[in-house]
Amino acid sequence: MKEQQIHNREVLRKIFELIFCPLDALFNTGKLMLCADGRMRQCYPVICAWTADYFENIHLHSIKQPRCPVCKAPKSLFGEGNSSSWQLRNYRLYFQKMILATQGDKTERREARQYLEDRAVGTSEGVFWNMRWISPTTIIIPDILHTVYLGMLKHLMDWVTSFLKQHSRIDKFNQLWAMMPPYPGFAQFNKPYSQVTQWSGKEMKALGHVIVPVFVATLLNPLASQTIPFTEPFWALRT
Repeated sequence: MKEQQIHNREVLRKIFELIFCPLDALFNTGKLMLCADGRMRQCYPVICAWTADYFENIHLHSIKQPRCPVCKAPKSLFGEGNSSSWQLRNYRLYFQKMILATQGDKTERREARQYLEDRAVGTSEGVFWNMRWISPTTIIIPDILHTVYLGMLKHLMDWVTSFLKQHSRIDKFNQLWAMMPPYPGFAQFNKPYSQVTQWSGKEMKALGHVIVPVFVATLLNPLASQTIPFTEPFWALRT
């Protein structure tokens, strides 16, 4: 099984290498290209961003879960916002170490393997390691689907549904949710919110458009004891 996974990763790397080989040829020579101002210039195209979710990134960069493919920060500090204090990964050096791990003498192989293992580097070469016209640590750009829609909005909705259940308003929320009429750019939901078990990116995007009005309508006509508790969540949700 492990051998098959290694083989699959190597096949994937070779496919990417074949696709991007024209860029490698242009790395030194460049190419005359038409720019936005209508003038021809000698250009050296590079890949500046790569949109993928976390699991796709660690797979492409050959980093073991649950480590960061950009820097050496441990998982316990993910999201702390102090990434500048952690050294960026050196994928060029990883490539050199992997060569030593397979082709060096006995001591070099042992030291190289230990070096890679200490940094949670996989046993196969990453897709971008040896590409000269790409910076593996700076191209990683979180995609909207997994970061905003399936990340932030899902976290938000977990909080919203918990709040509504606490105040016995979840049934009303489900009723209003299913009553939302369709309009250009928005597809009508075909079932109450609580009955949805799997979300697509399109559905999560639609959720972001209507969550505020549906939530506000759900909290209309509060009891006297609910006036303040119902006001504060609205501003938190809107923000």
